[in-house]
Amino acid sequence: MSEDLIKVAVLEQRVQDLKEFVLKVDDAIEKISQVNVNLTKMIAVHEERIDSRERAEKTLNDKIDTIYTQMQEDHKNVLTELQSLRTNIDTRLTTVENNQNRINLKIAVVMAIGAFLGFVIQNSGFFVKILAQPSHLTSPVPHATMAPVQK
Repeated sequence: MSEDLIKVAVLEQRVQDLKEFVLKVDDAIEKISQVNVNLTKMIAVHEERIDSRERAEKTLNDKIDTIYTQMQEDHKNVLTELQSLRTNIDTRLTTVENNQNRINLKIAVVMAIGAFLGFVIQNSGFFVKILAQPSHLTSPVPHATMAPVQK
């Protein structure tokens, strides 16, 4: 019996040691559970931040795409307007050049008329003399008489 008592005492001691070990393991499991809960919360917060940043990035990319598309359309419109203005300027320049050519022609005609009138006025005495002697200008040209050739 005494052996049985020793065995029982040893077993009780082992059970007591195991209880302490189990309490320590329970404590560790509880602390690990708390850490796990905290990590889960942190992961959830980080996932929310990541989701929020992804949504913000998508919004920004959409805005960039919209602005880029608008800029392309505006660029095409500006090029079209510039081409229209260039055509308009070319047309007006051609009109101005044509008007300038007509003005230059008119100036040349006026200068020629002025030169002719200046010549006429300067030589008016000559023309008066010619007009005053109409008989020799209006009469037929006298025929030349041929003299006989002497040999």
